[in-house]
Amino acid sequence: MNQYLESKDPRRKRDNQGNLIDSLEKKDIFVPFKCEVPPGTSTFEIQVPKTYLNRIFSFDNIMLISNLYAEQAQSFNEETEEELREVLSYEIYIQAVFITEKKDKFYGPTYEMPPGVIMTADLVKQINTYYESNKPTGIVTTPVFFDWVDLRFEKVTDKTFDEYYQSMARTYYGEDFDVSKHWNALPRSARKVFGVNNYLLPTLLVGEVLENVRLRINIAPNSFASFSTDAHLLSMGFDSSQYGNRKYKNDNFKIENKEFAKFWNITGNQKMLPELIVTPNKFKMFMEVFEENFISKDYSLQITKKDSIKNERFETELKNAFLGFEKTGNISYGVTYNETAKRFQFMFPRNDRMVNMKVVLPRDLAERLGFELNIEITPKNSIGEPLVVVDPKETEDRARALSNETGLIIVSDYNTGTNTTVGIGKQYMAALYPTETGNMVMHVNEICNQQPFMTLPIVNMTNEYIPVTFLLSRFLNNNKLVNLVWKEGFTMQGTLRGVHPFNMNSK
Repeated sequence: MNQYLESKDPRRKRDNQGNLIDSLEKKDIFVPFKCEVPPGTSTFEIQVPKTYLNRIFSFDNIMLISNLYAEQAQSFNEETEEELREVLSYEIYIQAVFITEKKDKFYGPTYEMPPGVIMTADLVKQINTYYESNKPTGIVTTPVFFDWVDLRFEKVTDKTFDEYYQSMARTYYGEDFDVSKHWNALPRSARKVFGVNNYLLPTLLVGEVLENVRLRINIAPNSFASFSTDAHLLSMGFDSSQYGNRKYKNDNFKIENKEFAKFWNITGNQKMLPELIVTPNKFKMFMEVFEENFISKDYSLQITKKDSIKNERFETELKNAFLGFEKTGNISYGVTYNETAKRFQFMFPRNDRMVNMKVVLPRDLAERLGFELNIEITPKNSIGEPLVVVDPKETEDRARALSNETGLIIVSDYNTGTNTTVGIGKQYMAALYPTETGNMVMHVNEICNQQPFMTLPIVNMTNEYIPVTFLLSRFLNNNKLVNLVWKEGFTMQGTLRGVHPFNMNSK
């Protein structure tokens, strides 16, 4: 082994007498760690600096501490302000499946322009009104609406958006700005969409106004608009580069929003025509969901450790999360906390065309809210269990009962397979035993004897640290070894010792 290392390592040389000079650092190194393990999780990870890749590792000591003690410390106000200011972060997301059929669109029946509509502005207003009134239950904002912009505002530097548009009222409408006439022109559900123009479309569409006003179509996330004819789109100022060509002879023109997390707006490339282009083709339009299986982006719910013991604060932060989903995904889910019953409840739309609706939580958050280890909340299990307030004085009894019922815990190297440990295919590293306090620790005999060793996994070496994963296992009554699963979270802490192989050879 020494000859191999000598040949492979340029830092190992011989002096004038031929003796081997070893310039490598051979001292033992130590990696203290403290890892939070959420409920229902059977692994934990230690970050080891990659500079220690040439060491082999064993546990100097390792301990499992139930989070019951952390809850007790909070209730006794034993934690420092610095600890209480620590921010806990939970990644959550929502899911839904939309039922779409050729004859029965998710967003409702096809819009058909009635006879007698001549003006482009009237068609725009009709479309806005139609889809607002047919907005499905559970959808926050109408799936499509038109607003407008004035291209001249792009060059304005001395006025805000509202100052400019209100100052142009006489040019747009032939009278001073009147909030009751010229404001809130958009459908009610569309007024809070970021960046929209809620002012009335100019009624004096002549001269410079006509040259600079552009209609804009806004399409909800994961949705598309389908048009039977392009003459009316051309009248609105959109051209073929924006709505494309028919794929088939009887196909429609489409404007799509494949994004799952925001409205998509397209400003017409051309000026709108005050009057619609006359065509024998009847104008029809429908809205539909683009992808039936909807999965939102993650929302990071953050709360301080100090506030995490307050159910009302969790309710507030969860409601903020769902407001975020409403703004991005356009879907309305909700949550409430019943102070009397001490229960959280999630709320879902009553829409038979939305199925497989879920709120997906991390295990520790699900446990905290009373849903045990069930991370997928659905309409069928939307109400959590009562959150029982436990006397802090019972903490040690609860921790002791849990650890004794669990019994022996085996810690193994998750990255290394072996057949040397009966009942598990991973490299054995340590055994933890219950104590009188309910914590789990290494037995003194294991600490004194030579410990089993492991090497670091070879991973992306551009990172400063190498993640090392360990598996926790327990025995069932039939002596079968299974992954450790607790409804309570816990903390793993201790020290990894890194020993140079030469030190092992010299022993």
